[in-house]
Amino acid sequence: MQLDRVSLDLRSGTAWVQGGATLGQTYYAISQASNVRGFATGSCPTVGVGGHISGGGFGFLSRKYRLAADNVVDAFLVDAQGRILDRESMGEEVFWAIRGGGGGIWGIIYAWKIRLLEVPKTVTSFVVSRPGSKSVVSRLVHKWQFVAPKLVDDFYLSVSIRSAAVASRGIGEMNAQFNGFYLACMTHLNGGFIKGDRTKHTTSKLFYIHELQKNGDINMQQIRSSDNVADLFTKSPPIATFKRMVHKIGMQMLKDVLIRGS
Repeated sequence: MQLDRVSLDLRSGTAWVQGGATLGQTYYAISQASNVRGFATGSCPTVGVGGHISGGGFGFLSRKYRLAADNVVDAFLVDAQGRILDRESMGEEVFWAIRGGGGGIWGIIYAWKIRLLEVPKTVTSFVVSRPGSKSVVSRLVHKWQFVAPKLVDDFYLSVSIRSAAVASRGIGEMNAQFNGFYLACMTHLNGGFIKGDRTKHTTSKLFYIHELQKNGDINMQQIRSSDNVADLFTKSPPIATFKRMVHKIGMQMLKDVLIRGS
């Protein structure tokens, strides 16, 4: 028994997720049933649902829909006597405790009944890395601390700091990686900026790209991940993809150019 089934009921807007299922399996099952439903939980597909929700469960949708544990409406708990208890039979205090109180303390979670959340058909996600010295990265993080809390709840923006992979070559000491998730297509922005009660105090200079778009200085177009030639310089794509991208941008090996020139 793998105990990793995910059973959805779109009519009630809920799903039963067994404790052995991963976040990836949960997301996949939801996506197969609906393209306008989601769940507020983490982004790593191999993390188990049982422990993740038991610890609270923070993710890209949490700014709008709170933690994964806040979207649990029922559960099956196996206690020390081997009884299988639902929300009613375990009581509200135990039900409150298992949603964020940590895994393996109150019993074994056999399954969670989660609330499915409304999401748009098209969303926007991005990852931006900014390597640099400690002072440069600290200034970026300092500015992020003032910008991120003022964004609308539909907009998630986090930052992680780590040693830069290029530090050994002297290009940078650290790297600030910004992860963004917006519950809409970027083309749906109102007048080029994200509007909301908590963004009115965010100056437009903090949205420099949007300013360029608004003035007609740049033309923003949606690019499929498979066609993003920038991955050639930031990632390690498969050989076939690498060769296709090299050909697409017209890059040539210097030795081939010299041979043709001679």
